Amino acid sequence: MKEEIKEVAVIIITHNGKRHIKECIESLMKQTYKSFSIYLLDNGSTDGTSDFVKVMFPQVEIIRFNRNYGFAEGYNRAIELVSEKLIVLLNDDTCVDKWWLEELVNAIKKDDKIAIIGSKILFYDKPRTIQRAGGKITLIGSGIDIGFG
Repeated sequence: MKEEIKEVAVIIITHNGKRHIKECIESLMKQTYKSFSIYLLDNGSTDGTSDFVKVMFPQVEIIRFNRNYGFAEGYNRAIELVSEKLIVLLNDDTCVDKWWLEELVNAIKKDDKIAIIGSKILFYDKPRTIQRAGGKITLIGSGIDIGFG
């Protein structure tokens, strides 16, 4: 039987994030949008994160590097290895709402001029308080979170 080609790759980056990963993946499993694959980008973990995910979540594909390439290079290397049309980058200490991926996909499909979108991020311990709803870079190169608090 031919496996269904998924539309979205959700790549979760981790480096020794075993303590966070279970809640993150469980929140992804509850998504209303279903045409996605989950990849764990293990950036040289030494805490057994990849082994834990293999046992607990066998449907998650593991991309394991033998060293920590950092955020940008790690993601760039992982993106080269996936074939899905849309790519979502997610931190391991994230818990997403069940409509999260559906809303992202719907937003990007509304206009073919849109190349990148982001999510509103709420504080974990204060889920009614915005941590950021986007960002800006100032003329001197520092960042400003939109909607903080």
